[in-house]
Amino acid sequence: MLQPALVSDHLSWSEVDGIHFPDLLPLPYTDEALEVVIRNVHFIQETLRRPVLIENPSRYLSLPDSTLSEGEFLAEVVARTGCRILLDVNNLFVTAVNSGAAASAALNDLLSRISPEYISEVHLAGHTVVPSACGGSLLVDHHGSNVRLEVWELFEAAIAELGPIPALVEWDVHLPSFETLQAQAAAVQAILSRNIPDEHHAQVD
Repeated sequence: MLQPALVSDHLSWSEVDGIHFPDLLPLPYTDEALEVVIRNVHFIQETLRRPVLIENPSRYLSLPDSTLSEGEFLAEVVARTGCRILLDVNNLFVTAVNSGAAASAALNDLLSRISPEYISEVHLAGHTVVPSACGGSLLVDHHGSNVRLEVWELFEAAIAELGPIPALVEWDVHLPSFETLQAQAAAVQAILSRNIPDEHHAQVD
């Protein structure tokens, strides 16, 4: 039987009344939605008999009914289920820009509310810019280009707080040369290596 090291899913929904939608749709960050997510996380963890990782999604609009920040919502899910967090820094950046917020502030809010031991993995990816139906532009998480500088900066800031933990660059479409993928992976490893605690360096030496 397979025993994967980590099991994760997005904080989103894609089905209602038996109708399935081909996308990860955003939840309003409300007390009602919180109770539904907590119930579902408990069900998954009891079924799999392991903690699961909940990933912050990319969001393309702000839902007016939300009463909690993403950091507050995720922190409450962690506190009441014991689950872990998969922090996607590209999703965090995309969501912040699309909602007119500062990505660094969103990261700080999340990291200030969730203890590092509950954040078990970090994802990075590329995003693209498309015209918005309301005018202006919209960032879309598409996993089809190099990680942008602003996302690298968020990743480095997160790792400075969390230390070196599993990290993944997602690239699913418009696949580049193998050398490009190697360079992205090497950049991740360089940032992780710079944040190994001094005592670990001493043990390795």
